[in-house]
Amino acid sequence: MKYLLSILFFIITFSLSAQEAVSVAGFIKDKNSDAIEGAAIRALTADSVFLSGTTSDAGGYFILMLPRKKCILEISYLGYQKSYRTISADTICKNLLEDTIKLQDESINLAEVMVTGKAAAMQMKGDTLEYNTGIYALSDQASVRDLLKLLPNVTVTEHGQILVQGKPVSKILVDGKDFFSNNPEMASKSLPGKIVDKVQVIDQSSEVDRLTGFDNGDKETVLNLSVKEENKVGVMAQAAVGGGRDINDNKTRYEQNAYINLLKRQDMFSLMLRNDNTNSGTGSSQTGDNSVGQIGLLINKEFSNRFNVYSNVTYTSIKSVENMLTDQETILSSESSLFDSSNRLSDTKNKILDAGIRTEWTPNGKNTLITQAYLNYSKKNRWDNELFNSYNGLRDTLYNGHSATEKNGNNYSLNISIDYAHRLKKKGRVFSTSLYGIINQGDARESYSWNRRMYDNNVYQYDSLVNQRTVNENSGKQIKLGLSYVEPITEKRFMQIAYTARLSGDHVGKNTYKVREDISSDNLQLLSSQSPGTSQSIFNQRFTLNYKSLGEKTDYTMGMNVDIDDSENKTRFPDDSFRSNVNQKVTNYSPVLNIKHRFNKSNTLTLDYMGTMTSPTGTQLQDYTDISDPTNSIKGNPDLKPQFANDVVLNLSGSNSKTQGFYDVGLFGGYTANAIQSSYNINPETGNRTTSYKNVNGNWNAQFRCIYYTPINETNFTISNGLRGGYDRKKGLVNDEVSVMGSFTIDENLVLRYYTPDFYFNIQGLFKYVILKGQGQSTDNMETRDWGTELNASYLLPYKIRLSSSFRWSLKKGYSGETGNIRENILDVAIERDCFSKKYYGTGTIQISAFDLLQSRRDLSRNVGASYIQNTRTSTMGSYFMCRFVYSFNFFP
Repeated sequence: MKYLLSILFFIITFSLSAQEAVSVAGFIKDKNSDAIEGAAIRALTADSVFLSGTTSDAGGYFILMLPRKKCILEISYLGYQKSYRTISADTICKNLLEDTIKLQDESINLAEVMVTGKAAAMQMKGDTLEYNTGIYALSDQASVRDLLKLLPNVTVTEHGQILVQGKPVSKILVDGKDFFSNNPEMASKSLPGKIVDKVQVIDQSSEVDRLTGFDNGDKETVLNLSVKEENKVGVMAQAAVGGGRDINDNKTRYEQNAYINLLKRQDMFSLMLRNDNTNSGTGSSQTGDNSVGQIGLLINKEFSNRFNVYSNVTYTSIKSVENMLTDQETILSSESSLFDSSNRLSDTKNKILDAGIRTEWTPNGKNTLITQAYLNYSKKNRWDNELFNSYNGLRDTLYNGHSATEKNGNNYSLNISIDYAHRLKKKGRVFSTSLYGIINQGDARESYSWNRRMYDNNVYQYDSLVNQRTVNENSGKQIKLGLSYVEPITEKRFMQIAYTARLSGDHVGKNTYKVREDISSDNLQLLSSQSPGTSQSIFNQRFTLNYKSLGEKTDYTMGMNVDIDDSENKTRFPDDSFRSNVNQKVTNYSPVLNIKHRFNKSNTLTLDYMGTMTSPTGTQLQDYTDISDPTNSIKGNPDLKPQFANDVVLNLSGSNSKTQGFYDVGLFGGYTANAIQSSYNINPETGNRTTSYKNVNGNWNAQFRCIYYTPINETNFTISNGLRGGYDRKKGLVNDEVSVMGSFTIDENLVLRYYTPDFYFNIQGLFKYVILKGQGQSTDNMETRDWGTELNASYLLPYKIRLSSSFRWSLKKGYSGETGNIRENILDVAIERDCFSKKYYGTGTIQISAFDLLQSRRDLSRNVGASYIQNTRTSTMGSYFMCRFVYSFNFFP
C-alpha cells in the first residue's frame, strides 16, 4: 500500500509541475524591515485571471512558479496596503530573483488622526456566521482542528466533539461539498488549516426543505470550509510518527497518523490513516484506555456542472479498557431512599465499517435528482466484571455481590434515499418527491453469571445465583414516501401541500438458556417464559398545509400538521403459552411556525416551533417481564402511546461592523405530551425493582443562552462570555406514586484572548451551579458547584522554537458517595521546532510533549432522572510523555 501511495503521489506531483515555468523569489517585509510571515503572493494576468499563488514563510521569504508570459504579482497581508509588481516578457525569459518588497501600513491620515483598518474575526451575513481565518498565522502542520481551537465561541472537547456556541457540529463541508460528512472529527484532522479562507457556520435544512424552499424546522449545524482560491488545485500531505511512555506504569504510547489530499477545483481525493493509543478523539474518548486503528478514503468527482458524485468509506477498530464507579440514590418517597454503588471493569473490542455515496444530477434548470446510500457494519465484543452493593435509607446492606458478563454481536444497516424536484413552467411552482428505505439486521449473544448475597438487618441470609445465556436476533425494515407541491400565489407568496407516509416493521427474537451444572453433552436448558418473540409494525402519516411569505424585512411560514400513528404489536413464546396482539391509533395536531426578521444584513431575529412524534420501542412495548437481571426486572407496556414533543426557539443574533462585536441570545422552551417515562416498583426490604414504562404529562423545560464577543479597542485582546441556564422538570412514577424532579442550572464561561503570530494565550473562567428539587429530603446531594479555570498559551522563542502549554484547574463540589468531590490540576506542555522547511521538500517538525504532568486527571459526571440522582466516575488515561516527528508537504502549482 505504501509503495502504491508513493507512486501515486509522485505521478500527480509531476503532472502538476511538469510545465515550462520559471521561478520568482523574494522577501516580504514591513517598513521596519521586519519579516512578514503569511503574506499572500498571487500571480495574475492583465485581466486579473489567477495563475498561481503562495505565502511567505517565517523569514518573509517566498518562491513562486510562473508560466512564461507577462503577469502581475499581487502581494497582500492583513493590515497592510496591497503591493503590485509587473513581471514583463523581457525579464520572464529567465528565473528572476525579486528585491525585498516592503508593505506599507493600511492607514488613512484624516486631519492628523490615524485610522487603521483591521478585519473582524467573525460576523453575521444573513443566517450565516462567518469566521475570517486570515487573521491567524498557522504552521504547515496545523490542521483544521487546530484552526477551530483559535476561533471565538468554538470548542473542541476532550472527546473530539466540535461545538459552536454550545451546539454540536454534525458534519463538515469543503466549498459546500461533503467531506467525511458523518465524521466531523476525522474531517477536521485530515485537512491543513492554512488553506481555509473562511469558516461558515450554517443551520442547514433537510434535503427536502432545500428543494422545496419551505423550512419545516429539521435542521443541523454544519461547518463549511471555504478554500482559498490559490489553494483549490494542489497536493497536501502529512505524516506523523511518535512514541512515548506512561509516567507510572511504563506503558508504551504511540501515534502513527497520515493523510494525503489531492484537490483540483471541485474534485477531491483524500486518504487518512491513523493508529494510536493516546485517546486523541475520532473514534475514542478521553475516558478509559483506548487503542484505535482507522483508515478513511474519500473521492469527490464533478463529472460536469450537472452531475456530481461524493463517496467515502471508513474502517475503525477500537480496543478499550475502562473502570467505572457509580453511585445512585433512588428516591422512593419524601422520607425514604435506596442507595446503590458499583465498581465495573470493562474490556471492549469494536470493529466498524461505514461507507456512503451521494450523487447530484441536474440535467437542466427544472429538474434535480439527489440519491444517497449509506452502509454501516459493526462487530462488537465486550467483557464486564462488576462488584455491586445496595443499601436502604439507614445504610443497612440489602445485598452485595459480583457479576461477570460477556457480549458478542454483529449489526448492519443500509439506508437509501432518493429526492427529486421538478420546477414547473410557472416561477415558484415546484413538485417534489422523496423516497427513503432502511434495512437493519443484527444478532447478539450474551453469557452472564450473578452471585448475589442477600442480607436482613445487616445479617447474611443466603446466596442468589444466576447463570444464563441469551441469543438475540433483530431485524427491521422501513420505507418512507414524501410528496410536496408548492404553488405561487404571488411573486413572494406561496402555498405548500405535503404528505409523508412511513411504514416500519421490526422483529426481535430472544432465546434464554439456563446453564445447568450437571455434566452432559448439552448443558443448556431453554427457558420458554424468558424467550419471547416480539414484532412491531407502525404506519405513520403526516398531512401538512403551509403558507409562506417573503418580505423585504420579514419572512414567515405558518401552517398545520396532522400526525396519525397506527401501530400493531405482537408477542409470542416458543411453547405458545402466551400471546399478545395490541393495536393502537393516535392522532396529533400541531402548528407550523417559522418567522425570520432582518433588522439589517447583520442582525436577525427568528422564531421557530417544532412538533415531533416519537413511537415507543419494541422493548418498551413487550408484553412480558424480563427477569434476566435479578435486581432489575423489565416489564413492557403494550398500551404505550407515542410521545409528542413541542419545542419553541426564539433567537436574536448579529454582529457590529464598527465594534467587530458579535452576540447571540436565545430562549428555548419544550413540553412533551404523553412522555414515555420509566415507572419503578421497588421493594425497600430487598432492593429488588421492576421497571416498566408509562405515558405521563407534565415534563417541560425552559432554557436561555446569551453569548457575546468583542475585541478590546484596537488591541490584540478579545473577550467573550457565554451564559446559559434554565429549568428542567421531569415527572415519573415510583411504587405507583408520582415522582417529580426539578433541576435548575446556571453555567457561566468567561474567556479573555490575546493573539499575535508569535504569542497567543487564552484564559477562561468557568462556573456551573445545579440545584435539584424533588421529593427527597436529602441535603447533601441536591446542590452541586463546579468551578474551573483554563489557560492555554503558545510562544515563539528565538531559533523558531515554539513553546506551548495548557493548565486546567477544576473543582467539583456537592457530589456524594464513593465518587466523592473531585479536584483537578491538569498541566500539559509541548515544545516544537522545524527541522527543515523548503517549498519543494516540505516541512519537518520535531515535537516533544508531556500530558497531565501533575497526574490529576479525573472524569466525573452526573445524570438526573425523575426519581434518581446518579454520579459516575470513569477511569482516564495516565500521564505520559511523547516525542513526535511531523512531515508536511503542500504543493499548489
